[in-house]
Formats: sequence, C-alpha cells, structure tokens
Amino acid sequence: MRILALFLLTTLVSCLDYHEGFVDSSVNYPPLIDKRYVNPQPIDTLRPINIGSNCAGPTYQVPPISDANASDNLYYLWFFDSKLVTSGIIMPQARSSAVVSITLDRATLENLIGAKLSTNFFGQAHLVEFFVANRQYLIPANKYLDRDALEDYVHWAASFTDNPC
Repeated sequence: MRILALFLLTTLVSCLDYHEGFVDSSVNYPPLIDKRYVNPQPIDTLRPINIGSNCAGPTYQVPPISDANASDNLYYLWFFDSKLVTSGIIMPQARSSAVVSITLDRATLENLIGAKLSTNFFGQAHLVEFFVANRQYLIPANKYLDRDALEDYVHWAASFTDNPC
C-alpha cells in the first residue's frame, strides 16, 4: 500500500513540475514558442509569395514566448537563407505581450543579398528562421550559445514570384 501511495505521489508531483506556481527556481527552463499561433502557419508558405512591384511582402510573426524562469531576458534572431537579418531582446515585463515580427519586402531581400533579385532567386526555395534563447547569443550570426543556454525555434520554407500585386 505504501508503495502505491508513493508511486501516486511521485506521479502527481512530476505532472505539476512545470505549471505556474510549482516552478523550481533552481532549474533553467527553456523559452517556448506556441507554434499553433505563429503567423503565417508554416504550411501556408508553401505557395509562392508575390514581391513584385507594389507588393508589401510577407510578415512573419511569433506570438508571445513563455519561459518558466520569470526573470529571464529572451534573446531572438531572425535569419533568411542562413543570413542574420535582425536580433533583439524581450524583457521579462514585456514577455506576455511581445509579438515579434519581420516583414520581408523586396527592398529588405535585396539588401540582404546585396544585389537586385535575379531569376535564380525566384526559382528557389528559401528558409526563414526565428530562434529565441534564454541566454545571449555569443556569436549571433552562427547561432552560437553558451552551453547552459536553452532555445526554441520555428522556421518557414518560402518561395517568391516577381509578379506585381
């Protein structure tokens, strides 16, 4: 009987481990992106996106990111085809309302590539990536973190057309 009671108590405690109010402050928890609410949904970017004349370009959004360690700053990086586009910090007090976004219009893409977009650009698949960590990236362009850091990420495959809007 004691073994059954101990088993049930252990099971109950393990189920409560990450819930608010039962967080062990000595544990380093990872930031978590609720991927159900990223916009656009990764499956929606499989169709080509127009970035020709008069096109706004797609906006990628990540919903508020949770982290059980209430005092953690969250550090994020946006990449396009493995090139760092931008980075930033989400302070703990802004975490519950911070929606992090990036718009990849034609001008932004040409600045990243360093030239006008060629026909090869439009004939390829591209990768948009978002990374978030609970420690500062030591080398952001390489996504290099301290070994104690934890991160989460989301990515989108994208293809573009030169059609006007």
